Amino acid sequence: MRSTLLVLLLTLLLCVVNVESVAVEKQHGFSNEVNWLSDLQEAKSLSKQNGKPILVLISETWCHACVHLKRSIYDNQDFIRKSRDFVMLQIGNKAAPSAYDIGGEYVPRVFITSPSGQVQEHVINKNARDEYKYYYKNAAELISTMESVDIKEEL
Repeated sequence: MRSTLLVLLLTLLLCVVNVESVAVEKQHGFSNEVNWLSDLQEAKSLSKQNGKPILVLISETWCHACVHLKRSIYDNQDFIRKSRDFVMLQIGNKAAPSAYDIGGEYVPRVFITSPSGQVQEHVINKNARDEYKYYYKNAAELISTMESVDIKEEL
């Protein structure tokens, strides 16, 4: 009886862990409260429908700076609130189109694009060095840039 109960409890625990990991994977670990997309064409389509610019976050799982940024924005309510003004897209460096190689291939990189996917090159991290102007190390820097975007101008 005890062994059966133990097996049932372990099975239930594994199911809960698996469901949680699927939820985190779906949101790329960058926040369950933000509707992150992983397909550029889907993001462009949604951007055209909603009249919102696309925030493109290019990151890699092995990147320590990406993990730090992820931790910084994960439950940051200001970031979550501001993300509602954008279509949020997270992709890996290899999945990024060559148009997103502006300024290099470092990660994390964040761009604001028009609904057609055209990078708005003037929207940069004003705190970053010139050679890394699309690099963000924390939520405060990213939120500052997001707040500087004139949504109507970017469309």
